[in-house]
Amino acid sequence: MRNLTFIFFLILFIFTSSKPAISESSSQRDLVYLCSHPSVKCYYKEPCRQFFKVCTDSNSKIIKVSESRARAMGKEECECEK
Repeated sequence: MRNLTFIFFLILFIFTSSKPAISESSSQRDLVYLCSHPSVKCYYKEPCRQFFKVCTDSNSKIIKVSESRARAMGKEECECEK
């Protein structure tokens, strides 16, 4: 009976400890860069030099947020011009 209880708790521990790592890695992929200035309506999935220059020239900050949060703030995805 003790062995069965030990195995049960061991399995329970393995499943509960692996869930946060999975959700954390999926949320890491959804992070985007946006400018805190309200007139800049774009967000970028990768750092973009032109975007950073426009944002810092307007005395604003670059923020790293989730993609869903950026959309809720009225921002749209843009591609970085190379």
